[in-house]
Amino acid sequence: MSLLLNRIFSLLVLALWMSGCAVVDEMRQQISMPPNSIPLPAHPLYVLTVSVGKLGINQLVIVDPLSWQVTQQVPLLNVSPDNLSRDPQGRIWMGYSEDQRVQVFAPDGRLLKTLTACLDPYLTIHFAAGRAFIPCLKSGFYAAMVVVDLQSLEIVKQVDIRIDGDNFMLLSAGGDEAYFIMMGNGNKRNRVVLVDTHTLAPLNPILIPYGDLRKILPYHGHFLLLNGNPDSQTKERQDLVILDNVKSPMVQTEQMAAPGALWGDLEGDVLYTYHNAELLGLKPDPARAISRLDLVTHQSKLWPLPDRWEARDVAIVNGQILLVHSIFQKPEESGLYRFDPATGKLTMLVNIPGAQRILPPAP
Repeated sequence: MSLLLNRIFSLLVLALWMSGCAVVDEMRQQISMPPNSIPLPAHPLYVLTVSVGKLGINQLVIVDPLSWQVTQQVPLLNVSPDNLSRDPQGRIWMGYSEDQRVQVFAPDGRLLKTLTACLDPYLTIHFAAGRAFIPCLKSGFYAAMVVVDLQSLEIVKQVDIRIDGDNFMLLSAGGDEAYFIMMGNGNKRNRVVLVDTHTLAPLNPILIPYGDLRKILPYHGHFLLLNGNPDSQTKERQDLVILDNVKSPMVQTEQMAAPGALWGDLEGDVLYTYHNAELLGLKPDPARAISRLDLVTHQSKLWPLPDRWEARDVAIVNGQILLVHSIFQKPEESGLYRFDPATGKLTMLVNIPGAQRILPPAP
């Protein structure tokens, strides 16, 4: 009995210590918040930066895409952020890895609320039907979905997402107005789980091809899943997984112009994708590229990038292909770049050390 009591006491001490660290971290963040002396751009673009070594603190950086000037640098918590999302009110939501917190910021970067959601809520947060849908990794053997009311910013429901007879290691999330979608790896098969955004009821899991699918894009009632590490034994590479007719799910695949489809963005019926076949464990290959795929005609085009030129995100802004490039050893080369397909030239638009993710202006 004494061993059990000692174990319980140790867990309580650890919980209190972690709680205290969280409070100190949030106090540091509040103290570091700069005054909003510069007006918010008419169409702000947001960049998430991650601190490494001497690069400073994690930040939410606000950029004016007309002048390419940084207008605000907002300090984030001293844990690992990985994605940023925008709700219909223009607020920015940020979850953190190895933590339980999600923070909500006003469009100008003012911190509005810190939520305690569940473990590892760092993937893309989705918004539909007046709610926020927060994906959480939980234990890694199963996942969870936390639902937040967008008016009160209060948690209204949490649902564990489990797969009978298999694990569900959550890898990506997204959605449209009808469905919140979560993609996960299992020991046996990969699956996606759709959640009805109005009833909050999860649908039966859907089997999808093998791979590492880190980006989900909604497209006219379908979901496009970019597969950075498809099965090499298939006749054609399954670079793009298309979940079609979600009420009677049908899964299709398409081979793209290059392997290693990592990050992508849509402009109308055109999908732009950054390719890096090395990142997810494929054979050593220094090639990096941008592809263009017309989803109606299925015609594609490929533009090479410099060897091992690492992009951590891609977005189409005002018809321009923007890439987030970050080299921690060379912060002066990190930031937002424009790629010109006509010339193949990369141009730095703004230097942002530690840049990791981009959130383009609202449409």
